[in-house]
Amino acid sequence: PLPKLDLTQNDEFTLLLESDPDNEEVWSTMSEAEREIVEALRDGFAVVKTISNSEWTSFLKRFQVPVINRRLAQSKHEDKPPSVEEDSNSDAPLIRTFNSFVSSTSLLPSNGKKMRCYGSTKQYITGVVFQLPISYPNGESEEEAVTRTRTWSWPAGYSAKTEFNIDNRGNLINGREEALVSLSGLRKLNNSYLHDKDHGESLAY
Repeated sequence: PLPKLDLTQNDEFTLLLESDPDNEEVWSTMSEAEREIVEALRDGFAVVKTISNSEWTSFLKRFQVPVINRRLAQSKHEDKPPSVEEDSNSDAPLIRTFNSFVSSTSLLPSNGKKMRCYGSTKQYITGVVFQLPISYPNGESEEEAVTRTRTWSWPAGYSAKTEFNIDNRGNLINGREEALVSLSGLRKLNNSYLHDKDHGESLAY
């Protein structure tokens, strides 16, 4: 096992600071795959999730074994098995190799700037990055795909608590639907957070 790290919220990761992708020397050392992910994080087309050390097995297993949950089915958020779909934009079918399932994530400001690392060396050491689609099958827009899949997003700090705010038909209640923000709206809020002096308390990520 790795040696124990004695860190506090005031510690800075020097190596991380030195690996700024805006640095041309750093960029030149990246592989094509690394650049693709960095570009997605830079442009707001990737979301992140911190995972508890004790939950990695169940999290990874869910990509292969769907979880049956009546409440998820009511909200159209039930796990979906691997599938093959036709795509009018391409001659090749869209092949989904793994289960699709709903999980909470965060859309960070560009390259995660002005953010503190969240986690702990005892409970949340690391997490995952999910790349968002830049284009969708059959000419669908991002907004249309979000509506069809019932992808929900709120501003930073908003306490959605969807497990307590969904009715028996899978609809959001108690003002949660009214507080929804589009992904493009979150990107604008993130940009404001990074660059506007009068951004105030409306932090979004």
